[in-house]
Formats: sequence, C-alpha cells, structure tokens
Amino acid sequence: MYFSLHADPSSLTLTLGSSGQVIVSVSNTGGVQITVTLSTSSISGVSTSFSPEQLTVPQGETRQSTLTISVAKSATPGTYELIIYATVDPFGNRTTAITLTVLSEGYENVPVGGYVNDYSLFEMIVPLGISLTIMAVVFALTYCCKIRRK
Repeated sequence: MYFSLHADPSSLTLTLGSSGQVIVSVSNTGGVQITVTLSTSSISGVSTSFSPEQLTVPQGETRQSTLTISVAKSATPGTYELIIYATVDPFGNRTTAITLTVLSEGYENVPVGGYVNDYSLFEMIVPLGISLTIMAVVFALTYCCKIRRK
C-alpha cells in the first residue's frame, strides 16, 4: 500500500489562547482506493481536530484535511513536535511532524537585548497633557504676578 502524508506549513507559532490551521494532504500512489483516518500525538494544553477526520482517497489522487490546533491559556510555552498519523487499516500508517512553537503573551517573547515599550498612547499623552497644563498655569501666574508688580 503506497500513500504519502504531507503537512503545510511544517511549523506553526501560536500564542497562549490562540489557534491555527495546517493543511494535511494524503496522496494515494497505490493500486486501490484507500480510507485514511487522521490523528495526532498529544501535547498538554494543546487540542487538535481534523475536518474531515477520515479521507477516502481514490487511486492516483490526493485529498486534504484541515487540522486545527488550539492552545489553551494554561499551556506551557515552548517548542514541541506534533506528530500527525495517517492510518489505513489493515495496511499500516504514515507519520509526519510539524514543529509547534507556543509563546506566551508577555515580555518573555522579547528577544534578548530587545526593548519593549509597554505604554499605550493614552498613557503617554495624559501625563504630557498634565505637564503642559501645569507649565501653562505656572507661566500664567508668573506673568500675572509680574504685571501686578509694575
């Protein structure tokens, strides 16, 4: 039984609480139609689902399934190998792997030597506005006091 399995992309980067998709292709190079059941290895905090989970692939053709990978907010950031299994009973299986990188949403994703400006525009403008207002009041008081002295 000859069939091949391919995943595109072969690597995926997701942040905690997000999801992404991979296209899984099964090509049948054998002499008969096959029915392929797709599954993945497990990673703590990561869930996977195929649409469809089972493919009927005629001789000489290719069929695709969409693998959705969801990362829980409680998952541990890191780089993992997610193995995709394509099983054809009773003929055996094929595997391919994708590299899954899980990133948190915090500062630990900043490259070494990187710089993070965590101020929003509002947080920068309000203090500036307050400072300018105080300067304007001080200037006005100083100017008014000089006029009264003369």
